[in-house]
Amino acid sequence: MGKKIGITAWICLTLALFPVFTVSAGELSSVIHLEKQTWMGFPGFSSDLTHIPPSDVRKYLEESRIEVKYFQSFPILITREWKSSNSDYSSYTLLTFFRIPEPQKENDVPSAPAIARNYILHFSGIGENFRVYLNGELIDDQLNEDKKIGEILSRRSKRNYRILLPGHILRNDNLLLIHLKGQNIPMSFFFNPEYGLFFRGDYFITSELHLPDNTIWDVSGFFFIVFFLLGIVFLIIYLGNKNENYNADFSALSFVFSLNALSQSSIFTIFTEMDTGIITYLEAVSVSLVPLLASRFIFSYWKLKIRPKSVPFFLDLLHWIMPAVVVFIPYSMIHFVVQLTVLYYIPLTIYLGFFVFVHISLGKKTARRLLAVIIIYFLFLSLHILDYFCTRSGNNYTYYGFMLIAFFLLYSFSEKFRFQKIKNEALKEYYLQVNQAYSRFIPHEFFRFLRKKDILDVKLGDQIEKEMTILFSDIRSFTQLSYRLTEEETFNLINEYLAYVVPVIKKHNGFIDKFIGDAIMALFPENSQDAVEAAIDMHKALEEFNKKSEIELKVGIGIHTGNLRLGIIGEKERMETTVISDAVNLASKIESLTKLYSSKILLSGNTFFNLDDPSLYHFRIITRTLVKGSDSPVGILEIFNNEDDVMVENKLKYKFIFEKAFADYVGRDFVAAYDQFSRIKNEFPEDKAVDIFLSRILEFKKNPPNDKWNGTEIVTG
Repeated sequence: MGKKIGITAWICLTLALFPVFTVSAGELSSVIHLEKQTWMGFPGFSSDLTHIPPSDVRKYLEESRIEVKYFQSFPILITREWKSSNSDYSSYTLLTFFRIPEPQKENDVPSAPAIARNYILHFSGIGENFRVYLNGELIDDQLNEDKKIGEILSRRSKRNYRILLPGHILRNDNLLLIHLKGQNIPMSFFFNPEYGLFFRGDYFITSELHLPDNTIWDVSGFFFIVFFLLGIVFLIIYLGNKNENYNADFSALSFVFSLNALSQSSIFTIFTEMDTGIITYLEAVSVSLVPLLASRFIFSYWKLKIRPKSVPFFLDLLHWIMPAVVVFIPYSMIHFVVQLTVLYYIPLTIYLGFFVFVHISLGKKTARRLLAVIIIYFLFLSLHILDYFCTRSGNNYTYYGFMLIAFFLLYSFSEKFRFQKIKNEALKEYYLQVNQAYSRFIPHEFFRFLRKKDILDVKLGDQIEKEMTILFSDIRSFTQLSYRLTEEETFNLINEYLAYVVPVIKKHNGFIDKFIGDAIMALFPENSQDAVEAAIDMHKALEEFNKKSEIELKVGIGIHTGNLRLGIIGEKERMETTVISDAVNLASKIESLTKLYSSKILLSGNTFFNLDDPSLYHFRIITRTLVKGSDSPVGILEIFNNEDDVMVENKLKYKFIFEKAFADYVGRDFVAAYDQFSRIKNEFPEDKAVDIFLSRILEFKKNPPNDKWNGTEIVTG
């Protein structure tokens, strides 16, 4: 398993470091770098700008006395450049001029007033709602608002977004104008990171229309896959050893980072009509869950042995509140909460690092490594926070720090697995022999029902209740038989007999609960039909045994289905498995009736009615039994598939008469019952059960039963 985890880890690392980024303008042959252009911006938007020639725009702005800001670099973050708290929403205009380069080759056709080819406009990030105009023509509309009340209906923040610039609109000198509208944030220090041209690069125009399709597979998209795979890996590790809860915590943390990477990727750009405010909430939820899961992971990594009580409780409470707040706060506050949470990562990381440092002082070997990893993660985190609030490159450096922690855990796991494997190999053979020895005395099924792996997990008092079918078999007249044999011969005879019948029980999904001298008590946990099939095949195996043995054995089998309580009894120095239930007692009594009625197999009505297909068997009702101490009589049926052909034929022939006579017997109509049993006796004298009922009826004629008698016989033996 460690080798497979290691392979998966290398796959994840390869994906994470694979140099697949958004299309860089430097890789294109014909490109206009918009981030190198001078941009102008001002609050508000005037539709007049879409009607005047590009050459008159500057003059219009001067005459309108609009306060214009000039930008020489990206990002252009609206709510950082212009602070406004008067309303929830505000509109701004950004514009720049660019020139289509002249043809480079002599055979190229010189540019006409309209360019002969289309171009592609690429934004690495733009939002929150926007319209794009080229030379006064609207070429892309992602502004979804209610004009009556000025409220944004849905948001359109885009990453790695492309717009076609039609050649018939392009000129040699062009005006690119963007009308932006978005959500203000009432906090002066914080800003809306999705309002404006919110990344450092790339913003460019190119004539290469067939750009690589990077809409989905950007860096964040790859990290989404990597973290998702890590989440599955650590979940598998946890399921393999549920005692190490930190693997489950880290699995959840990996899925949260995967969710965050998904929110940062360009996958949603393909859904042009989608409200990207949902993606912002997705990012906010994932960011707010990180403190909770990170602290739980660190605290569970060392089994909470020296975990302080009050501070972690307060942190846990705070960390549970943060995601709840994110879910219910209005959108105007969502960016504020996200940025506040990102800042909170710094003290949280320092605190968790201190917690690890304490473990170093206690001599924890892995703590020193993990502290180094956390320090490196802190550096990545600091770099990410600096980028998030300042440079805005669009790269989440915490992903690399998290990958480092993940591979530290995978390395630790592989080391632990390697050492454990060496240890296990040394003990494996010994434990295998011990378990094999114990399995000869205690069936593995017992451990499975008690939810125990093996004998080492068993403790006094372990028990479970389950419905099963009990099979009792006993060799008839074995006591008298044993008088003719020595003790050694008796042991050998029993073992030879068991060698034939026990495999039959196992074959039909049963297991031996105990051997009681020459008797067998077996349990069938799956269904009743297994027990009946086993009983039939046990008699077939007995026939094979008798052919080879000098001593012929006869066996009676009783079967009953009911609730059992399986468990461990005894005291701490001496324990054994047992089954306690009235059902066991009844199955034993049913087996004792086989000798009385000269039957090979008897079963209770409970077992019969639980059979999947009773039509497979030859059966008849033979008596009703009341075990001493019980108030409920039980119907007993005889299965006679194993009788010789003549016996089977006659029992089937007289089945109806026998069961009618038995019904009259139970109904106290002894005259009718006697007549019908006598008829069977005259025509089929081999049926020993008939003799029993005739004898009882004659006795009842002399000494009638009391008024409470209902045809049942009380079994005491």
